[in-house]
Amino acid sequence: MKKFRFAGLILAVVMLFGLFGGCTLRDPLDIDAEMQKIIDRIDFKADSSHTGKLRIYAQSKPTELLAINAFVGSFKLKYPNIEVDLKTFVADSYIDTIKKEHSAADSSQKYDEMADVFWLTNETIPSLVNMEMIAPISYIDLVDDSFSTDALVDSMVRDSMFGGQMYMMPRDYNQFVMFYNKWLFEKCGVDEIDNVEALSAEELEGLMYRLHGIMASNKFTTPYGGNTGEGQVIDCNWAWGSVAYGLYRMFGADVVDNEGNVIFGNGDATYNAIEWVKKSVYNGYTPEPGEQSSGGFFTQYKAPFLIETRAVLTDLIKSDSKNNWAEHIGVAPMPELSTSENYSVGAGCSGYGMYQHVTNATEAWLFLKHVVSVEGQEAFGKTGNSVPVLESLLEKEDAAWRHPEADLPDDFNHDAFIYKYKDKSCVMSDFKSKIPAKSVARVAAVMQSTLTSSVNQTPATGYEARIKKNISDSVKTMEKEIAKYR
Repeated sequence: MKKFRFAGLILAVVMLFGLFGGCTLRDPLDIDAEMQKIIDRIDFKADSSHTGKLRIYAQSKPTELLAINAFVGSFKLKYPNIEVDLKTFVADSYIDTIKKEHSAADSSQKYDEMADVFWLTNETIPSLVNMEMIAPISYIDLVDDSFSTDALVDSMVRDSMFGGQMYMMPRDYNQFVMFYNKWLFEKCGVDEIDNVEALSAEELEGLMYRLHGIMASNKFTTPYGGNTGEGQVIDCNWAWGSVAYGLYRMFGADVVDNEGNVIFGNGDATYNAIEWVKKSVYNGYTPEPGEQSSGGFFTQYKAPFLIETRAVLTDLIKSDSKNNWAEHIGVAPMPELSTSENYSVGAGCSGYGMYQHVTNATEAWLFLKHVVSVEGQEAFGKTGNSVPVLESLLEKEDAAWRHPEADLPDDFNHDAFIYKYKDKSCVMSDFKSKIPAKSVARVAAVMQSTLTSSVNQTPATGYEARIKKNISDSVKTMEKEIAKYR
């Protein structure tokens, strides 16, 4: 087994941390020593005959169970002698629960009672790093000659990093698309939209105006017995970080520049993004940011559009098996909200991390590598919820994700999920990587709350000054937060 070449690695780590924000949560030398202990326990020559144990934590909601069971099932086919202990927790309290599990293990020093691998999202990485709960797997990547992240979608690798290190193995590529309801289109006498190219801002505005008026005035009775009287057109949780950031970028705004200087208030781009949502809320086209979780109106046939990702596809279909949702659901690329020049699609991922005090190190690393292997990605793809993070499978016509076990119409446009993914997708790490690590959580929260407060807490008219003051106050907060750790 290789050993770290400490001098070279330490220099590389220092350079990485300097490049990605200039401030670390922990001393790189401490991390270096801890990761060497983990690496010393990994058998990099382990093959399908390897015998061992592995404990995994995941969420218990149906979508996540589909995912983890696909990965575990295919993993056990490859490594039949590894015993997998899968423990799931309620989704709403999942992160808090695993943090408590870690605290208990840390207090008793019984780390074998904690999972070796656990599911997480990019948003949760900073707090888990701060708790010294998650291992930077990029150290292992440097040692294992059989593995490279080069085969993965670059933006998802970036999205799995924090402070210059990779803490999460991304399991899929997720960018936002616009699902649509063919049943509502037919009721409203609206032709189906072009699902190959993104709708322009003008086309979307015209559709929203028309659909809202028809739905509100006719109050069609839905298959659930309700009616469309509210006239909501786009169901979306605008307060979700990846959605909010994608929205800002869609209008040409950003949080910081390449040097980490706050540009959130430069020009009118940020204001224009917020104003678009504000007007859409005022016109009754879409719910207020944070008003509900995505899909509440859409799955009840009260909104013809839903902005979401592939990850919820089977949940959408199963929400109405009686009326056969699969026949009514279509998908198109995320529409342009501003101009074609500014077009950008919010993207992000979740995945699996290694416990900082991992007990079964070899098995944990084998599983993380399996997640992004062809076998793992194809198994996950069969569920219908996944867009591969393994780039070679994205445009492969016979890849499992394009032919899932989920019941989908023949004209379902799988390409919408990778529309302009190479040059138009944006992830929150695009700005997080340019500021001090300790500033990330606060700055990201301010970015999101600016949208929510500006839309929800301003009058329906005459709101320009209030919104611009909110933006100005947010800029000051961001600058102060970043300056604390420069």
